[in-house]
Amino acid sequence: MIVFSWQLLLDRIPSRSNLIRRVVPLPVGGVGCAFSDSPSESAMHLFLSCPCFFPVWYQVSRWLGWELVMPLRLPQQFQAFTGLGGGRIVRLGLLLVWHAVISAIWASRNDLIFVGGLLREEPVVDRVKLLAWK
Repeated sequence: MIVFSWQLLLDRIPSRSNLIRRVVPLPVGGVGCAFSDSPSESAMHLFLSCPCFFPVWYQVSRWLGWELVMPLRLPQQFQAFTGLGGGRIVRLGLLLVWHAVISAIWASRNDLIFVGGLLREEPVVDRVKLLAWK
């Protein structure tokens, strides 16, 4: 989970736009976002501005008792999310929750692409909570 988050912050995950940049052939479905009508599936779009996953961040922030202000870039979002804690233990807990959100979003994306089905925000938020509590 931590390696994936590191790759995400460096924009090295296998999103559709990165696969196109690496000249990897894509299956039917093109380069667009699997969830919205966005013309490309970049990491920034998928994890920050996709209308299907933005509610996940909102629900997680409400779960933590925060008001959500979403930064424009992933590194700033990571710093804002993990910098809100007081002590070391709180910051480590927030880091764990951030990793859980990232992991749940990516797993939901892969489930939809490779297995099919519909995306609903509640199961993704439940997956975040389960990963965070484990």
